[in-house]
Amino acid sequence: MARKRGLDHDDVINAGFTVIDRDGVERVSLRAVADLLDVQPPSLYSHVAGLGGLLDDLAIAATADFGETLRASAIGIAGDDAVRAFATAYRGWARTHPGRYDLTLRTVAGSERKSAGIGAVETMDAILAHYGLTDHDARRAGRAAGSAGARCAAPSKAPPSGGRRSCARRRAAGARPAAGRARRAPRRRAR
Repeated sequence: MARKRGLDHDDVINAGFTVIDRDGVERVSLRAVADLLDVQPPSLYSHVAGLGGLLDDLAIAATADFGETLRASAIGIAGDDAVRAFATAYRGWARTHPGRYDLTLRTVAGSERKSAGIGAVETMDAILAHYGLTDHDARRAGRAAGSAGARCAAPSKAPPSGGRRSCARRRAAGARPAAGRARRAPRRRAR
């Protein structure tokens, strides 16, 4: 294996994303990334703190990219159109990059992750400001929107098909279970 000269952190992150996009998050390894870069795995330690550090750095980069996509989706529009554009961008990015989306949900210590995700938070705050919500209510609405987006984002997490209705329309209709699915009975407490 020939050593690649001039390897930097961005090269390692881009190779990590290539592995994720091709094989999924569970297949990311220092060996897989090193093979793509045509280097030995130990040479990656100059750029990332092992596999955990690589996954953390990938999560931060994925979160920043996701936030920028969401921010760009709502530029120049307001109200319901901005909400729809944000939701469409959310779902589109998550479905286009399911492995990267999973990384946006990864717990990462430190403030870098928070800084990376600020674009999405600020965009949602700006969109919800149109509705005159208090800060507290806007934060709750933003969390609810994020939760709804997360549920609809990945195909494996999407609710079963109940006809032509989109996930958002099913929610607006009261989130009734799809036809043929029974509701669970409440659990009884043991005495």
